[in-house]
Amino acid sequence: MTQVDRLLDELRHGPVDVRDFPAGFRLAARIKDLRDAGHRITTSTLRLPGGAKVARYQLDRTPTAPAPMAGEQEALPL
Repeated sequence: MTQVDRLLDELRHGPVDVRDFPAGFRLAARIKDLRDAGHRITTSTLRLPGGAKVARYQLDRTPTAPAPMAGEQEALPL
């Protein structure tokens, strides 16, 4: 299982941040890989008890309309 596969699996179960992965896991880079592949991921900031801030990522499950297929045109308003 690749890091991207593991991350996507974790995101399907809920929000994640750097504390959910071992040291050396390049979380932000893997998030970018998933976004580049078309996954919608939202980012929020989480403040830890010591005052540090970390990014918290969540898979956006909001349905979207499918993109028109090649050769199709969107209807114009009348």
